[in-house]
Amino acid sequence: MKCLPTLRLAPLLLLMLAILLYMPPTANAEGQEIRQSVGAWQTVTLDIPLSKKVHFNTLTQMRESDNLKKADRFLQFAGVDYDLNKHWTVGAGYAWTPYWKNFEKYNNEQRAYERVMYRHDLAGGKFMARDQVEQRFISGVDAPATWNRILVQYTHPIPHTKGINAIVSDELLVQLYSVKHGPQEGFNQNRIFIGGTKDLNPSVQLQAGYMNWLQRSGAHNAPLTMSHVIMTQVNLRPQIPHDAIKMHHKPHHEHFIHQ
Repeated sequence: MKCLPTLRLAPLLLLMLAILLYMPPTANAEGQEIRQSVGAWQTVTLDIPLSKKVHFNTLTQMRESDNLKKADRFLQFAGVDYDLNKHWTVGAGYAWTPYWKNFEKYNNEQRAYERVMYRHDLAGGKFMARDQVEQRFISGVDAPATWNRILVQYTHPIPHTKGINAIVSDELLVQLYSVKHGPQEGFNQNRIFIGGTKDLNPSVQLQAGYMNWLQRSGAHNAPLTMSHVIMTQVNLRPQIPHDAIKMHHKPHHEHFIHQ
């Protein structure tokens, strides 16, 4: 019976192996070399239950790219999620996501987003899927650009540890249509993440790991860029007195993952 924790962890190990094998090569189908670099994302999320089913949440993120030489993007998300039941959640919100190059050529971007999330216990861990649609209002672009983001994630407690979980996820971002002077229809990004979480207490969770970020900017045949991203994240979930809000199921940290 002592091998039971290892057997329960097997699905996670197999999923991690499958993701590693899926990681794209350093050249695309046309033989073009994929440009590679190292980046870092620092994120803080906040999730506040307004009632037993309604959550207000925010995400603040700063990104460094070009082998950690420069910070070039800031993201601020804010929205509301509604838990239909312990499995299904719907939500919507607003984001401000400006970016720049060498602290010059500042480009403003605002977004509206809608999403649906599904959660379920699986093989001793937790499976989560999220479909998020974002309307991107980018300065200098003729019309709003819309992409669809499909994320799957699996977390599993690490045996013989307290509050530590392994986590793997994959997110595909697809541009739904082409916009003049802006994003083009088709594949835009894919993000594979492997890491872990540590619950410091019911209100604070730390998350860290590695993300393989493959992206294409411009036309269909534009070169691909692969970034090896160091991810650090702090998830905050203030505890509301039980006599004020009686939760009908255990709250969770999954309202925001990576943006």
